[in-house]
Amino acid sequence: MDPMTVARGHGGDPSRHSSSDAGLVRAQDEFTTIFDNLVVDDSSNVGLITVDELERRYIERVLALTAGNKSRAAQILGFDRRTLYRKIERYGRSV
Repeated sequence: MDPMTVARGHGGDPSRHSSSDAGLVRAQDEFTTIFDNLVVDDSSNVGLITVDELERRYIERVLALTAGNKSRAAQILGFDRRTLYRKIERYGRSV
């Protein structure tokens, strides 16, 4: 199932979007923008972040937009709730 359909929780009917749904769409757009703007410059790593850091930030953003609902966040992120708990533990309490 499409992660954004899961995020919406109602089959994607645009008339039923809540403000948190709009926030999730913005988060996905922000992620796409960040990912598309990563420029590899062989002479410098300025502005580049690790994949771990990118994942940590995205998990943090999805958790914020789901008001800390880890079950819903795990569905949106596309992994098991237990995996989300492990990642939170791995990245520390900042997530």
